[in-house]
Order: sequence, then C-alpha cells, then structure tokens
Amino acid sequence: MTQKLSEAIRAGSRRRPMVTGRLFGPTEHGEVGSCALGAAAEGCGLDVRGLDHHDVIEALSGLYPVLSEQRDWYPLSPDGPGTLEEAITTAQDVHGMSREQIADILEGMGL
Repeated sequence: MTQKLSEAIRAGSRRRPMVTGRLFGPTEHGEVGSCALGAAAEGCGLDVRGLDHHDVIEALSGLYPVLSEQRDWYPLSPDGPGTLEEAITTAQDVHGMSREQIADILEGMGL
C-alpha cells in the first residue's frame, strides 16, 4: 500500500462535503457527504456502492490494518485506549474535528 490513511482521507474529502454520525449521508443542503472514514474509503478507491457500514469498515480495515489497532490515540481521542477506527469516529462526531484536522494528526503520526 503506497497511499497513507491520511492521504486517503484527504483525497476522499475533496469528493464531497462532510457529514457526521455515519459514513455517508445527506448534508443540510441535500448533498451526499462523507465522514472521515467514508472519505478514506472513497479516497483509496474502494467501491462502496451497495455496502453497509460494517462491510465498508471491514474492507477499509483490510487495506489499513492499523484501524483495528488497540492503543491510546491521543490527540485524536483523549478518552483513553481504543481502536484507531473508534478514535477517528470520536474525534469527528464527539470532539468536532474536521476530516482535514484528522488527516493532519494522522500524517503527524506517520499514517
């Protein structure tokens, strides 16, 4: 894999606006948006059409096994240890980070 997770999030973020609470869904303006993990899936070239949340995360974790790694992911998630997938979700949905802020932090971690 040559593309880093941070790069996949950035690439996917350029495709559509941001939403929270789900991988893909309508924005307040009626467009389809993506969260950071949804952006990563699209940004790395996964065909997400027809896949449910679990299938997208499973496919994404196959490409980026670090998403399942259990540890402290501060500053993404100051709430203690968990998986990177959980830390990214918490950073965006609970702490209000943008996809770009998440990508910046991941890039700083070498991801």
